[in-house]
Amino acid sequence: MSRIPFALLVPFLAVAALRAQSDDVIARYQKLVRAPESERVALAPKLAAEPAGRSGPLLRAELTRAKSKELKLALLQGLAEHARPDLASTVMEVLRPNEPDPELAGAVGKALAALGDVGVPALRAQIDRFATGRSTHANRPATYAQLLDALARMKSPAARAALVDLATKGHGYDRQLALTKLADVAREPAVDEARRRALEGDFAGLVLEGLRQISRHDPAGVSAALRVVAGRATGTMAAPLLAGIAEVGAAHLTPDVHALFFTAAAATDPTLTRNLRAHAAKLRADVAFLQFVLGRLPSLQSTAERTLAARLIVGLPGSEATVALVELSQAREPIVADTAIEALGARGDRAAVPALRRLSRSPDAERRRGALLALHQLLKAEADWRAELRVALDDVELCTLAIDLLADVGDEASLPAIHRKFASPDWRVRAAAYDFCARVRAAASVEPLLARLTVERDRLQQDVRDALESITGQRLHGETQWRAWWRDHAATFTPPPVQPKARRPRSDEGSTRTYYSIPVVSAAVMFVVDRSGSMAARVGTGGSTRLEEAKRQLVRVLTATPTGHRLGVISFANDVQKMQERLTVLDERARTDLKTRVEALVASGGTNVHDALQAAFADPDVDTIYLMTDGAPNVGAITDPVELRAAVKRWNRTRQIRIHTISLGGESEMLRGIAEDSGGQYVSVR
Repeated sequence: MSRIPFALLVPFLAVAALRAQSDDVIARYQKLVRAPESERVALAPKLAAEPAGRSGPLLRAELTRAKSKELKLALLQGLAEHARPDLASTVMEVLRPNEPDPELAGAVGKALAALGDVGVPALRAQIDRFATGRSTHANRPATYAQLLDALARMKSPAARAALVDLATKGHGYDRQLALTKLADVAREPAVDEARRRALEGDFAGLVLEGLRQISRHDPAGVSAALRVVAGRATGTMAAPLLAGIAEVGAAHLTPDVHALFFTAAAATDPTLTRNLRAHAAKLRADVAFLQFVLGRLPSLQSTAERTLAARLIVGLPGSEATVALVELSQAREPIVADTAIEALGARGDRAAVPALRRLSRSPDAERRRGALLALHQLLKAEADWRAELRVALDDVELCTLAIDLLADVGDEASLPAIHRKFASPDWRVRAAAYDFCARVRAAASVEPLLARLTVERDRLQQDVRDALESITGQRLHGETQWRAWWRDHAATFTPPPVQPKARRPRSDEGSTRTYYSIPVVSAAVMFVVDRSGSMAARVGTGGSTRLEEAKRQLVRVLTATPTGHRLGVISFANDVQKMQERLTVLDERARTDLKTRVEALVASGGTNVHDALQAAFADPDVDTIYLMTDGAPNVGAITDPVELRAAVKRWNRTRQIRIHTISLGGESEMLRGIAEDSGGQYVSVR
């Protein structure tokens, strides 16, 4: 009997080994069928790798009777790794229409997608099961999205055709989700048609998705698309569609869309500080568009359109624009006039000076202040302008601004007049005068400031000390130390080189109260506290949330604040809530009431920094603000951090409020800048 060569036996042995291994997996699994499902989870993914004839019945039975989600996910994981067309119908039954589950939907989607084009009809059928209106369950939208993701990942022509079909049928929300999966697809007739049909939809999100995709892939079709969308901008869809027209129009500002864009921009962002902020510089540099705006100006009626025109033509060269802005500066609407006056200063065209001088004599104090600022931009390099500012020191409404502008040009000749302002009954004027001395560092200011150390209290006493420290470079305590030091150095003193930062951190002399480590020295202070949803995040590795820590800090300050001091709290999220209309004089009843209100704060919503600060500035008695937030602004009249900082700086030119800022969770250049601009302190808390 002859022997069979071993080499010929190897393939047969390998097959036998694999079959034995397969038998082992199936046998092991069958032994566990009556055991708790948790004991089958580890072995379940391996079943799908076994031959269909041997593992099919077992897998089908397991998918049908599995109770725990863990076992279902394990079985589906194996089917995603090893395509099993024989089990497609069984996989479809794992997800039940009345029990949508996003996690299971993701696993089912992967298992069906593994089948290739064969799985497309099955996946499409699953998607249809969870379309809008098929279920009111809260998990339905996320389940639908998971199945749609699986279809989109397939990338095949059949899958793309199914996506196109979904993008053109059904509820607008579902169509929008399907269309987003086609966002990266270049020009194809079927996809182009889906985008065009989206413009006719009755759901704003769908219309905007179609418009944005046309803007990206078909620039030549943008003008026609914008006209279609403009025709749909009515009722509840008006606001979002106009915002979309403005956004897309700014990126495709051809002459045929000038009118559409301008109308939409005026309706949604006339100050160019929100969704059009990123486009503002480009818009102001587009001469053809600016000429269109200038030509249309005489026919503009609405406040928003005239405000936008003033914001735009600041960038248009030539005298025509200056003349138009001068006319707008005389408008009855404050926002139109103020915007035009600001633009006249920014343009640098000295032809505007006579008109601005007339406005500086307006009976409207705000108009006079705006004109003075604009004139300062145009004339600050001229000696005669300093003399005009000194005259403005006698205008009650312009005094604090004039002091600030004189400090801006370092006018030492103003020192005697500034020192006389130390006796002003208006604390804002005195604060501006002390700030002038801190910025225009002169030995002649030391003696007058020393005389104020025992006159001022609280915040203004701190301002006097800060001015002395800025001039001398010394950090001393109390009038006795300061006078002793000055007796020894007055005869030969000259101010030392300026510190790297214009304003040094404020000392904590005389204060035992702190808020996030910043001393509280004011007796007229407003705390502005973030209660947005992100304030529910945990602090470090501790158990308390950011809001809980903020409340703890604030309650501690309330406890330590002396009776008779004035204090207020404003909280903000999407909205702004004042805990009282104005600063409250603290007594035990007011203290208890404020603590109760603080403890009741709940984290929810967005971050409306602008409106919260505006509310704090509305109280004329506030001299110090503590602003605490953990995020960038995303709600309110201004959400751009750079623009918001600039707005606060403008407000504060006449208020002299010290703004201390606390950033929770990370650094914030906006908060750092707001504090620096006002002479406050900034801290970042992780």
